[in-house]
Amino acid sequence: MDDRLAYNEDGKTLDEVVLSNASVHLEQLDDTIFMLRVENKEHHWHLRIGSRSGRAKVDAWVYESSEVESDINL
Repeated sequence: MDDRLAYNEDGKTLDEVVLSNASVHLEQLDDTIFMLRVENKEHHWHLRIGSRSGRAKVDAWVYESSEVESDINL
């Protein structure tokens, strides 16, 4: 299975996260926000998941092994 962050047809909302041989860490940041870290030797994906207005919002930070950082707001 290929490692991937997949988006819905709108190109903005997250559909799925697939990462093989990964460790997962879930941490509650406050009453409405969680941080999910999914990492393996090549990829370091940090997903902030929260809901303040009834609809969940996901922000993804992608840290690659080359230490290049990019922000994806979903």
